Amino acid sequence: MNGKLLAVIGIIGGILIAVGVFGTWMSAAGETASGWDATKPAPEGYGSKLPYIGLAGGILAVIGSLVALVKVGVIPKVLLIIGGICGLIGVSLGIAMADIFAAMPIPIEVSIGYGVYMCVVGSILAFLVTLGLKAE
Repeated sequence: MNGKLLAVIGIIGGILIAVGVFGTWMSAAGETASGWDATKPAPEGYGSKLPYIGLAGGILAVIGSLVALVKVGVIPKVLLIIGGICGLIGVSLGIAMADIFAAMPIPIEVSIGYGVYMCVVGSILAFLVTLGLKAE
């Protein structure tokens, strides 16, 4: 596959990760919370740093893809891999929050929001792009 097309797919993946952090990660009892909401200190949020890691992962994936547009090599691949890993680490909080609320003794229906899925899809795209990039 064309390296430039792969780089554009990597940019899309990085943007999905970064935007997904600000999207809805969890819905429960008529309320929604984004990954960014989780960074706020308690009682509004969780004081978590994981969404920052996810956001940094998205930014790294975009930077790696932009570098790959100019020159394919080891650096863009490493940035895309690190970006994908950071995106998955960051989104793990969204899944953990849903699990915590679902395990509470109060019967609350919890659903994972679109932001989590955006981050996961973006991370997968970042990983897949590294498979197609060939060193010149």
